[in-house]
Amino acid sequence: MTPPAPGTPMRRIPQETAEWVFSYDGGHDSQEAFESCLQVLDGALDVLQRHELLAPRCVALQHWERRREGGFVVAPELPSLTVEISEQRGASALVRETSQARGGDLPLDMLVYGTTLVHDGHGGAHHMPHPALFIRVDPCSLWVSTWTDVWMRHTLLGKPQPQVHAKNAPRLEQALRDLEAFMGEAGDSDDDPPPYAIVEGYRVVNPLDRDGMPVDYSRFLVDE
Repeated sequence: MTPPAPGTPMRRIPQETAEWVFSYDGGHDSQEAFESCLQVLDGALDVLQRHELLAPRCVALQHWERRREGGFVVAPELPSLTVEISEQRGASALVRETSQARGGDLPLDMLVYGTTLVHDGHGGAHHMPHPALFIRVDPCSLWVSTWTDVWMRHTLLGKPQPQVHAKNAPRLEQALRDLEAFMGEAGDSDDDPPPYAIVEGYRVVNPLDRDGMPVDYSRFLVDE
């Protein structure tokens, strides 16, 4: 990973700054839901990789269902499993192989994380690690979450970052619009969002204090 230049705003909060949920109908049985998850996973990663917002590195497989004669049963005894994604094996192929290696048991919750290309205010670009932006897929929803301030006009310190915002925010907004086109409906923001940002459509906006200035959250920040 290329180290950020001095003064590069590579800050995140220890909680999401923004999240969008795209709902869909994954089917009526476990096998159909599994296949739907893989289709959504492939489509979402194609969009996000095209915009260089998520270079997938790992997929965490959760909420397994165990194959039984005549169907599947929820298997809370099966632990979550994280596997690395390689260039030779894409995410969905890897998930399918892992399922087959577990005797056909199915993971119905998939979290993909990796690195996000972020443009700084000095003409450079850097790969910001997880959890800058990541996705989660289950049979009903696709979540897109971000834990960083590079999409905002001001940093989480309340400092202006016009160049960073101009180079990154439009990429995120366009990617989310492309996901909307792929999913067939708009993404909804969290009904109970964290206080660090305001989500307006596909834009991430700084909250303002009583004086109309961007709030300084420096005491909560984690530096990359």
